[in-house]
Formats: sequence, structure tokens, C-alpha cells
Amino acid sequence: MNRNVIISLAGLGITAVAEQVPESAIVTDPAKIIQSTTYDLGGRLLTIQELTKEAMTMPLVPVPVAESPATGVRPPFRLQRHASISLGTQIYKRANQPTRSFITYHIPGQPSPVTFWSSADWSLIAGIGRLTAQDGTNWQLFCMPSIHDLDRMTFRRQTMQAPAIPDMPAGASTYQIVSGNPSPEQMAPIALYHAYYDTHLAELQVVQQARLAEQQRLAAEALANPPEKKDITVQFRILSPEEIVLPTTSTVNTPE
Repeated sequence: MNRNVIISLAGLGITAVAEQVPESAIVTDPAKIIQSTTYDLGGRLLTIQELTKEAMTMPLVPVPVAESPATGVRPPFRLQRHASISLGTQIYKRANQPTRSFITYHIPGQPSPVTFWSSADWSLIAGIGRLTAQDGTNWQLFCMPSIHDLDRMTFRRQTMQAPAIPDMPAGASTYQIVSGNPSPEQMAPIALYHAYYDTHLAELQVVQQARLAEQQRLAAEALANPPEKKDITVQFRILSPEEIVLPTTSTVNTPE
């Protein structure tokens, strides 16, 4: 059975509507198909067909107009501030040794990132998301960890050298700056996530184990029941000018 999609386009992409429809709804009458092109995607086919007006009747959907807010009206005052922290994270693991993380910290407005080693396992911190600091700032973490098993890397690729991981004290999470000269304020969110990690380490480990178990379950299920590759048929038509509903202009009264 094909997986079918019907699309309508207004003018030069002014509006677009897409939906998955049953195979019986796909137009097969050659007289109603203006042109048809088929691509081989490797195991399945993608067919794109332009239809006539008679083959597809579309409801008129006007484009909404965004009204400008009245002058003199201010948004409600909020005590909480929102900020984001973007990190590149390389996590190094080795049997019977503590995990260490090499962080590339992109600070807004800085020409080059700050890099540092962390004694925390940032594969666990990456799943925390948002934390609120004592000053009310809501920090949102954007972190995509890359995990390296040093034992397997050395075994599989003898030419690959392990990074020079510095000695770091046991106990509470800490960091060592490699490059850059960040201020204490710029490193405050790092300390915030380190503190959360130290306090909630056990539950973060439970969450990660559950996530890994679910990934393994889904991988085994996909291996036992591989998804069937289905052909795709995309049908569309270009709306004529009289079918296009232009947005109406609305006026906003502003206080004098």
C-alpha cells in the first residue's frame, strides 16, 4: 500500500495544505494528471503529480494578518529572566576510572568559546534542561553530548591517542579552564548545573538507565520487525488567481 499525501499550493507558495489520505483518494485518472515524475529512493518510489482543478477541490483559506499592537501598551512586567547556555560536550569514559567531560562553552558576544574540563558526567547533565538560579534567571541548557569509550577507541584504532585528561579532585564537581578567560558571572550557569548534578546524581543515573533500556528495546523491536518500505505518492495543484483569498487590511486605533 502506498503512503499518500495531497498538497495544495496557492500562487507562489502563499498557502500550503498537506495531509495523509487513504490510497483510494489518490487520483489515478490520466486525464486529471497534468504531469507526473517518479524518483527511485532506493527500495521505494516517490511519485510527484500535478493535478487539474477538477481533480482537487480545495477550500479557500485566507492568510491571517498580524495586527500591530497599540502604542503605549506595555507587556506585563516579569520578575523572571530567561537565558540559554550552549555547550559542545565530549565525554570520555574508561573502565574503573571516573568519567571526565571536555566542554566547549559558547558565550554570547565572545569571539571565541571557552573550553574547560569538568569532573562531572555531562551525558547525565545534558538531560536536565532548564534550571532556575537564585537570582530568578531561568537557564535553558542546549547540550549535545558525544560519548567516547577510551578502551574501545584504543583497541579499534591504535593510531588514536587519548586526550590528556588532567587530574581532578574527587568529591563535588569542579572544572579546569583550558582556554579563555571567563568571568565568575559567565561561569555561574556551569556551577548551577554542577550543583544540581551533585545533588541529584542518583536519580539522573536512574533516568539515563531507563532511557538506554528503552533505546535498546526499540532497537531490538525494529530489528525483529523491520519497517516496510512504502512507496510515496504526492499530488498537488496550483490555485488559480480567483481562488486565492488575499488578506484584508485591518486598522488599529492608537491612542493620541
